[in-house]
Amino acid sequence: MGTKEVNSEKAASLEGRAYEEGFGTMQSREKAVTKHARFRRNKDMCLVAIGRLHLHGHGCRKDEEKTVKIFQECSASGILSGRQTLATFFWYKWWCEGIERDIKVGLDLLEKAAARGSDEAHLFLYQIYLQGEWTTANLTKAKEHFEETESLEDPFAMRLFAEELLNQDQDLARPIFLLEKSLQYKCRQARQVYVWALLKRNQEGDKEMIVARLQEGVKLQDSETMYQLARHINDPKEALSLLHQARDMGMDKALLKLAEAYE
Repeated sequence: MGTKEVNSEKAASLEGRAYEEGFGTMQSREKAVTKHARFRRNKDMCLVAIGRLHLHGHGCRKDEEKTVKIFQECSASGILSGRQTLATFFWYKWWCEGIERDIKVGLDLLEKAAARGSDEAHLFLYQIYLQGEWTTANLTKAKEHFEETESLEDPFAMRLFAEELLNQDQDLARPIFLLEKSLQYKCRQARQVYVWALLKRNQEGDKEMIVARLQEGVKLQDSETMYQLARHINDPKEALSLLHQARDMGMDKALLKLAEAYE
C-alpha cells in the first residue's frame, strides 16, 4: 500500500492492523509498529494502536507506563478508540504502577465509547450487565447494548457478536453469516467459533466445510486447530500425526488423546 493510498485515518490504522493480526498478509507485529508509528502524530487511531502494542510488548518493548499515558491522552481528547481501549485496560489484568483499578471509571469510559458508536464497547457492556460480575446485573441494559450491535464492521467484533448469538441458542443463520464475513477479513480467531457453529447446525456438507477450515489453521501451525482436526478426520494415521504435532507445540490435552489412541 503506497503513501498516496493511505489518505484517511481509518486506512492508515487498518494498514497497521493488517500486519498486527495477519489479515490478508503475513503477520508481522514489527511491521505493524512501523506502520502505526509512521502516522501516530496525525492519526489518532494509530497512536492508540501504538499504546496497545506497547501494552503487550508485541513488536516493541513492553511499556505499561507508556501505554497508560497514551490511553489517558486519547481519552481526554475524546477519541473513540482511546476511550474504549482505556476502559478495557481498567477492566483487565494489565496495571501500571500508580494506576488503580477503578470500576466506575471503566464503566463510564465504555458507556462513552458505546455512545459514539463502538460495537466492541456495546458488546463489553452487554457482557458486563448480563453477568453482573463487576456491577449489578441489569438485563434491560444488557439487552439494549446487545441490540445496538446490528451494524458490525470490525471482524473481531463480528466474531464476538456471533459467539454471543451462539451462546443464546438463537437462529444459526445470523452468527454463521457474521463468522463467514469475519473469515473473509482473515480473522483467525473466528475459525474455531465457525467450526462450533457448523457443528451446532449439523447440515449435509458441514463436516466437509469444518475439515476444510481446520486444514487452513493447520497450515498456519495452529496447535488448537491440529487437535480439533484430529477429531474430525477418518484417517487414524493422519489423526495421530496431528496430535503429535499439537503435543510437540505444548498442548497437554493432545497427550491425553494420544494415550487413549495407544491403549
